[in-house]
Amino acid sequence: MTTLPYDESSPQSIAAYGLRLVGHSLRTTPGTAPFPRAKLNAKVSSNNRHGPGELVEQYYYDIHPGNAACSPDFQAAGVELKTSSLLVKKRVGVVPKERLVFGMIDYDRIGEEEFESSCFMSKNRLVMALWYIHEDGVPIGDLRFHHARLIRLDDLPDEDKAIIREDWEKIAERAREGHAELLGSEATPTTYLEALTKGGAGKRRRQSKTGILARPRAFAFKINYI
Repeated sequence: MTTLPYDESSPQSIAAYGLRLVGHSLRTTPGTAPFPRAKLNAKVSSNNRHGPGELVEQYYYDIHPGNAACSPDFQAAGVELKTSSLLVKKRVGVVPKERLVFGMIDYDRIGEEEFESSCFMSKNRLVMALWYIHEDGVPIGDLRFHHARLIRLDDLPDEDKAIIREDWEKIAERAREGHAELLGSEATPTTYLEALTKGGAGKRRRQSKTGILARPRAFAFKINYI
C-alpha cells in the first residue's frame, strides 16, 4: 500500500498539501502518482471541463471517491475537494470564471431533509478549494494555481450562513412541492446558493410527486458570492 505524502484524515494536512500548488502548475509540482502526459497536454474544452479537477483528485491527491452523493471526498477528514478556475481581467484583476459547483440535487430526497443534516451539508461542510488561472489554449498541465483555501461553512459570517440556509430552503421547498421545474427561474430567486442546471438542454428527470419533468440541477455558489 502506497504511503501518501499527507494525512488523509487531517483537514490541515490536506490543506497544506494543496497549498503546495499555489504559484505552480501540475507539470512542475509532483503529486502522489505520475501524471499521464496526454492528460497534462490536453486543453480545457467543453468536452474536457473537468480535466484539471480530475488530475488533482486522481493523481495529485490520489483519491478515487466516485462522487458519492452525501459523502465528502476525504471521508476520514470530512473534506470535500473542489477545483475551479479564475480569469485575469484588465482593470479588475483576478475574478472567478465559473460558479463553485457542489453535488447534484436529489429532488425526492431533499424534500425530506433538514438543512443541518442534509446531504448538501454532510458532503460540503468542509471544502478544500483550489483555484487555477484559466488561459485559452494553455495545456492543463501548465495552468498556474493561484489560490487554495480550506472553507468551513460553519465559520462563514452569520449573515452569509443565514442567506445560504434560506436559499437551500427555497430549493428544498420547490422539490418538496414537486415543482423543481421552477428552480432557476424568477419564481424561485436565490442569493448565494443556486440550483444550477446540469446536463444537456434536453435532459430531464421525472419528479415522483407530480410526474412533471425537470432539468437535473446541482447546488452551486454564484459567481457574485465567490
